[in-house]
Amino acid sequence: MEHAHHSLRYALTRAILVWAGIFFILLAIIFMLTFDDVRNYTLQKVAEYRLNYQTQEFAKHLKERDKSSIAEESDALVQDPEIAGIVLIDASGELLHTSIHDERLTLRSFNHITPSSLVATVYNTPHLHLFESNIPESSVKLFLVLDDRPITRAIQTSTLVAGLLLLSLLTLSIFALHRVLRIQLIEPLEQLRAIVGSGESMPDKVIRQLEDVFPSEAGDILETYDHLVHAEHDMAKRFHDMLDNVPACVWSASPDSKYIETSGRSTQIFNCSPKQLSGCQLWSWLPDKKQREANLKRLQEAVKVHAPSLEIAYNIRVDGHEQWFGESISLHYATQGSDKASELSGLFGISNNITQRKSEETAIQGMQQQARKMEAVGTLVGGIAHEFNNMLAGIIGNVFLLKSEIEAGTKSAVRLGRIEKLGNRAAGLVDQLLAFGRKNRIHVRDVELVALLQQIHDIESAGLPPNVSLKLDAAMLSAEHPVAVRADPSQLRQVLSSLISNATDACAGLSQGEISISLQDVDANLTSRYPQFLEKDVICLHVRDNGTGIRKELLERVFDPFFTTKEVGQGTGMGLSMVYGLMESFGGAIEISSELGSGASVRLYLQRGDSKPESELSDATPQGLSFGQGQTVLVADDEELLRDAALETLEKLRYKPVVVEDGDAAVAYIREHGNDVSIVLLDLIMPNLGGAEAAQQIRAIRPDLPIVFVTGYNLSEADNKGLQMPYSHIVTKPYQIAHLSQIMAALLRNSA
Repeated sequence: MEHAHHSLRYALTRAILVWAGIFFILLAIIFMLTFDDVRNYTLQKVAEYRLNYQTQEFAKHLKERDKSSIAEESDALVQDPEIAGIVLIDASGELLHTSIHDERLTLRSFNHITPSSLVATVYNTPHLHLFESNIPESSVKLFLVLDDRPITRAIQTSTLVAGLLLLSLLTLSIFALHRVLRIQLIEPLEQLRAIVGSGESMPDKVIRQLEDVFPSEAGDILETYDHLVHAEHDMAKRFHDMLDNVPACVWSASPDSKYIETSGRSTQIFNCSPKQLSGCQLWSWLPDKKQREANLKRLQEAVKVHAPSLEIAYNIRVDGHEQWFGESISLHYATQGSDKASELSGLFGISNNITQRKSEETAIQGMQQQARKMEAVGTLVGGIAHEFNNMLAGIIGNVFLLKSEIEAGTKSAVRLGRIEKLGNRAAGLVDQLLAFGRKNRIHVRDVELVALLQQIHDIESAGLPPNVSLKLDAAMLSAEHPVAVRADPSQLRQVLSSLISNATDACAGLSQGEISISLQDVDANLTSRYPQFLEKDVICLHVRDNGTGIRKELLERVFDPFFTTKEVGQGTGMGLSMVYGLMESFGGAIEISSELGSGASVRLYLQRGDSKPESELSDATPQGLSFGQGQTVLVADDEELLRDAALETLEKLRYKPVVVEDGDAAVAYIREHGNDVSIVLLDLIMPNLGGAEAAQQIRAIRPDLPIVFVTGYNLSEADNKGLQMPYSHIVTKPYQIAHLSQIMAALLRNSA
């Protein structure tokens, strides 16, 4: 019994140490992976606190023109180890004050300094980070330089202390566990062994006496022992029942590789009963002779090297379908004291059908490959879209100029109209490419729903298999008043196309599959589920099919990213997770209901739009143009053809355009003629100095000067953060001239 105590103690200690080691390793990995984020977050919070407080204090001193107080507070602040320096610079670049703690920062010799040069100085100095903030009611900026080394040391010290505390608790837990093990288990078992050592069953009276003396756990063990003595047959039956209920086939085999006994699961997994397998060669149930021989060969090789175990996975075709099997085999050899010490004494194995697990692994690999592919496609599409949009902007701009010089109704005017429509269709194609690469722009506007559904019906019907039909509700088509919804038309097409594709797949095995699209009344409880629809007029678009339907357990996961029940390589590309995201971006919602064998119903909830949709008013017409009054417009674009087109277009719009080739030239022109310029058009992507950087410098000279940013790239919310400034707007290429003229007129009015 003492040996058992030591064995248990050793096993528990080893298990605890192994798991503790894994836990500490994971903690170390997490610490290393997140260290920079934690440090940067701490720096950001320190900077925010310091800047929020000091800007208010320095604002008071600047208002009172008390520079000595600023100097005293700055010099006191830089005594903190994490603050390397404090710099105050006014809008002209004059260096008002510096307090430097870190000798690596050499700014005292400068009387004039720009924020960009200060950024460069700090960026090139290791461990230093620059934060800035405007001082209220002044043109002065406060720059705070922080040193990350003190914070790094603090984080490392606190982490080390926490680790030592955890290690101490682990050590105490091991000692406490050993003590409890001895008192609660080993000692009672030693007493029980003396009582039951004879192997005779205990009378009920004796059992009750022992239960009074020993803990309740010991009494339960003694009673179980007594039952085992009297019910050995029942226990053996229970054991076999237990093996039969294990979701795998458990078997034993003789040294000559023949089945001795197998659990009841052999009927399901091997398609052979335990009685049929008894005495048969291992893997005799396999229909593939080559696979049987390969498995036996691997077993023989394992026996030759005295391997303690063998793992085998193989696939065969059963009834035309690929099936995967996995087996874990334990090899037992004769004891060292036997004459047959080097020979195999028996085999024990667990076999299972792992087809589903293999399918899941294949699906995951496919998801990862698809994600990498989509990332590469997205990068490629983004670059291609930028170049195409630049070219389309030049084409549409020159078409506008030609239309303004040609009499309406002539053949040339009609042909130019065709070119303009083709250009707009090309722009739509670029948007579709961006949607495929998950980089699409979302332009939510009023869309005439019935016309869009008719377009989708005509396009999708042509590609449906013969056994599937797509129907639109007749009452919806004959409605007297147009139905408009708030959405991006191209993305709404993608949503409906994806749903129709899924429905088509669900109807694949039917002789007559049917997909219907109709308008449905909104239920009264909609706003309780979706509060964003409160006080909104909502339209419900119902897409239904009579396909195979969706199981309940899968219905809860249909919106999970990359979740699919289709075979690998047969996905739609968009997925219901993208449909869900697009509906969210429209300000709408989506619901799916289904029962297995009863088809599926998808309800799209969209906000009702204007009865005269924007799609009918979006064409740029002369009546939609907003003309200038001779104001000077500065245009910066690195494409010469686009500059020329912009020059002539702005002249047609009665502006006085000035064109330059990049951001540096734009800033230089503003420095010399800033008061003459009324509005600036900046291309975002230019050599030397881009539009965003040029805008910052222009605003330092003319804070109220309106700026229109023009770009051929798709801008996500993160990209837009640096461009959100008063009296500015972002326009994506290709743009309609009327749209640009209206934006310019609005900015000029607002900044007047």
